[in-house]
Amino acid sequence: MDACLAVSSLGNVIVTTFTAARVKQEIAKEGILPFSLVFAKNVNIIEWATKKFKQSEPATEPVETSMQDGMVSTPEMAKFEPIPFPALVIHCIFTTILILASIRVPQSKDAYPLLVGIYAYPVDAMAAICLSFGMIWMRSKGSSEWNTYSTSNRWFSLATAIVVFVANAFPVAVLWIPESTLGSSVPWYLVPTIGWTLLLGGFIYYLVFRFAVPLFLGGAVLEVKRDPVIGIDDEGHFIQYGEMVYQKWSVPEDEELPYSNGQTDIELKPLH
Repeated sequence: MDACLAVSSLGNVIVTTFTAARVKQEIAKEGILPFSLVFAKNVNIIEWATKKFKQSEPATEPVETSMQDGMVSTPEMAKFEPIPFPALVIHCIFTTILILASIRVPQSKDAYPLLVGIYAYPVDAMAAICLSFGMIWMRSKGSSEWNTYSTSNRWFSLATAIVVFVANAFPVAVLWIPESTLGSSVPWYLVPTIGWTLLLGGFIYYLVFRFAVPLFLGGAVLEVKRDPVIGIDDEGHFIQYGEMVYQKWSVPEDEELPYSNGQTDIELKPLH
């Protein structure tokens, strides 16, 4: 049984790690993070490491490619799938910080519940509350444009949103009620306090990014352009092989400033 629990926990950690890295990568593509184009990249870390030891072995097999209107026929296929390595590094740094912070917990058995609570409070519960509240707000207004093009039943969607809101608001609220009979070495207020501190920090970051930075740049706003690179496989199916990401800060009247472009997930060759 212990072995099954260990394997299950390992699978959960692996899935959560790469999911969180992909989320951070998508946030970087929207230009929200500093040095966002760096963290938005995919890196074929295995082939990069292999080249260091086997210079004679080519990393890709060159084939004819074409690019027209964001379409490619057959891209250069890498032997290994690129991964969001820079975003994975960010996730590793913050995970390490949390693990090191849990060393100060008096009893080791309380460290894991503390870390789970810090993650679940702002990420799971608060995110679900905001999402369900937004759904309730849109569905409760009969004149909302959402009701005109949504194919879901309005009242069923509203009832579902209410259930989700109540189910997640309950643990968020009751964690502020002191409970001295649990026997935990961690203060009862620690998890909700850290959770709300993280949310407040994110809100302050948004205000700075949304208002202070444009004011400092003379009224410039961030413009992001994302062009998917679509290809056709051997069976004639359309597949997205990569994405071109462009970002620039410009005033609304200036449309001629160039974008700072990121890199695609693949290498393309022009058609001769």
